[in-house]
Amino acid sequence: DSSDESTKGSAIGQHFEGARHRTVTIEVDDTPKIVKSEEKGGGGPATPLPGMPQFGPDELKQLVSGLLQGFSPDPVKPGAEWTQKGKRSLGQFGEMDFEITYHYKGDEDRDGAACAVIEFKGDLKGDVAVAGAQPGSDGGKLGFEGRKLEGRIVFDKLRRAVRESEQTVNLTVQVPSPGGGTFSLPMSQKVTVKLISLQDA
Repeated sequence: DSSDESTKGSAIGQHFEGARHRTVTIEVDDTPKIVKSEEKGGGGPATPLPGMPQFGPDELKQLVSGLLQGFSPDPVKPGAEWTQKGKRSLGQFGEMDFEITYHYKGDEDRDGAACAVIEFKGDLKGDVAVAGAQPGSDGGKLGFEGRKLEGRIVFDKLRRAVRESEQTVNLTVQVPSPGGGTFSLPMSQKVTVKLISLQDA
């Protein structure tokens, strides 16, 4: 966690610190397809783990584009569950196979709007690519273990827009050690996307 002072000085903390120096403003239509984006910032510290993937503007855009990926193709009622399988893009991390179960928990009011609350959890499978020859990588792949994904989606049923999406990925990654070799590092990535405003088409 780059915002955690106790881990900020670690190699992995410094690696992801650069993302905190950048902002991205994204405008989407109702599909939701990105129609406009603006990036600001940059100039964060150099990574001590060159070649290891980072989370940046491109990864955020892919996350926003996939907000509706898990929605059921058929109408559902509160209490319904469904499972989906496929591939999920992780940006520079590559693609991972996923199997996720979704649960339509019920409805709640958000700013006077009736919203559906959908919770999900599941597993990710596969290793991800790294740039160049890196210690701890096998044939250009970075090994992950214990990959779990969970989160929730708040969907505005009238405006057909995702008001909030939150997902947490827990995994253990084998990363290069400064002295050579590798070490196992538990990681937890939490990403929250919130709708800032709505505009008429």
